[in-house]
Amino acid sequence: MNALQPHEYANIFPMMHGDDYERLKSDIAENGLQEPIWLYQEKILDGRNRHKACIEAGVKPEFRHYAGNEPLKFVLSLNLARRHLDTVDVCKVVDSVADIFERQAKERQIEAGKEHGRGAEKVKALVPEAIIVEPEEEQVQANPTPKPKKPEPQARDLAVAAVVLTLESMAR
Repeated sequence: MNALQPHEYANIFPMMHGDDYERLKSDIAENGLQEPIWLYQEKILDGRNRHKACIEAGVKPEFRHYAGNEPLKFVLSLNLARRHLDTVDVCKVVDSVADIFERQAKERQIEAGKEHGRGAEKVKALVPEAIIVEPEEEQVQANPTPKPKKPEPQARDLAVAAVVLTLESMAR
């Protein structure tokens, strides 16, 4: 029963400690588990504290499997709504979400590199050694000043947006 591991999204939020956790455990021991524990990819997506309290109180945990396609949004919505987070805690949540976005971006880059090739090895394979472009032979474009590209949002910007949008939707 306690072999279940938390999903990385569950770890965005801190575990309960002290009196708050003891009250939760006592309530579960007395009244049973009222809110099932959410699983995703065979890991705890939401309910680490409830799961731990059930184990310690000797109560059989109940589980539900998340079947949606936005597990991060699901976790943010559940936890930002019910937890009493101060500004520092919300900043930690943003930081954790940004770390996840950055890691996911790196994973996508690695996969794209594997799929489409990259770097010097690809260039060597596609360009014969005999082709050498001399600087004076380069063609000048009619419009030498390219339009600057709008920068892609960075992971921290996306994390702030995800948390702020969740908080704003709860305020409505």
